[in-house]
Amino acid sequence: MATFADSAAKIAATPGESIVFADVERASSYRYGERAFLIQVVIDGLEPMLIDPEATGQDIGELSDALSARPMCLHACRADLPSLRALGVEPTRLHDTEIAAKVLSTTGFSLGWLVESYLGVHLAKEYSRADWSRRPLPAKWLEYALGDVLYMPELLAMLLEDTETVPIAIPDYYPRSLAHESRAEWYDSAMSQMEAWSPAPPTDEPWRKLSKLSSLRSPREYARARALWEAREEIAFRNDVSVHRIVRDRSIIQAARTDARSFDAFEKIDGFSGSDVDAVIPAFAAAVKEADAIPPKKLPSKRAARDDTPDRPSHRQWKVKAPGANALLSQAREQLAELSEIAQIEMQTLLPSAMLREWVWAEAGTNAPGRRGNDPVDVIETALADAGAAPCQIRLVTPALLAARDATA
Repeated sequence: MATFADSAAKIAATPGESIVFADVERASSYRYGERAFLIQVVIDGLEPMLIDPEATGQDIGELSDALSARPMCLHACRADLPSLRALGVEPTRLHDTEIAAKVLSTTGFSLGWLVESYLGVHLAKEYSRADWSRRPLPAKWLEYALGDVLYMPELLAMLLEDTETVPIAIPDYYPRSLAHESRAEWYDSAMSQMEAWSPAPPTDEPWRKLSKLSSLRSPREYARARALWEAREEIAFRNDVSVHRIVRDRSIIQAARTDARSFDAFEKIDGFSGSDVDAVIPAFAAAVKEADAIPPKKLPSKRAARDDTPDRPSHRQWKVKAPGANALLSQAREQLAELSEIAQIEMQTLLPSAMLREWVWAEAGTNAPGRRGNDPVDVIETALADAGAAPCQIRLVTPALLAARDATA
């Protein structure tokens, strides 16, 4: 693999509008976190590049700057962007073959399906879950990794051509003025939204994501589960190992049900026996002791804090606390599902659920503008625009949302 400096110099010598086609290999099943262990790059006019972000004794800053100075095409940006941003890579513009496929509502959205359908090439996937932190990487793995980017330039060109030529069909009740909507505009809008996207911040209580947590019976057991989760995180971080290679969620839940505080007690719990775990059992035993010492009034509740406010309950509670909003949400989903099928635009691309809920609450929530007699089209346009919807999204979904409103009036 070339040095960071050599790769940066080669990329910097290409025209500024050259698209960087890239893919990232991680090792989250083996290592802690989601960092990149291999970046594959294809740029017109250059030989394909394999970049090892973990290479020692090199400064990646110059290479990150070179990659950031050009448009970049990924497949499934939400998966790869966080790993690239952690390395300082912030492309000037993004392309995404998965998003293009969703704008076209192709039968499949995976890179393998698209490459085979559009180009007739079968991409092997036998190393997709390999340990990419391994060094040196086997030659067969590197050959496999390049396959994920070699066909992306031609695939993107074909997908973008389809966004220019494949028309958007509309339901019979729609105004004819919407019969000439452009998929290219939809793609451009979706990419603008992606360029502004960032992952949701961690929750205040990430331990509540433990599988089968709800099977625990008491606040004390919840406290043990929290302490065991925190101990596992600390061990995994310190040793740079995937948390599930320490102990599985099911083992933590089983331990939380007991008052195991000794080595022997933990060894009787499925998942805590064996030489790989023996060294860390004392840390887990100490975590249980700490949890059992918490005063009853300070134990965690069995239910997570909800995102309710006095004026707006969580949408998960609408069925009970806001039945009108819940009915409108259900009807709107039906209308959008029908529109998605007719227009051939994937439903979440048509209108993400979070944006839909903003309109539903504006229309049917407590003290909502829709209830005060405001013009329904104005309510839709304002709520969706405030939620970040693009003009093309607002234009196309408005008749469907009006139909949902009329059906629940």
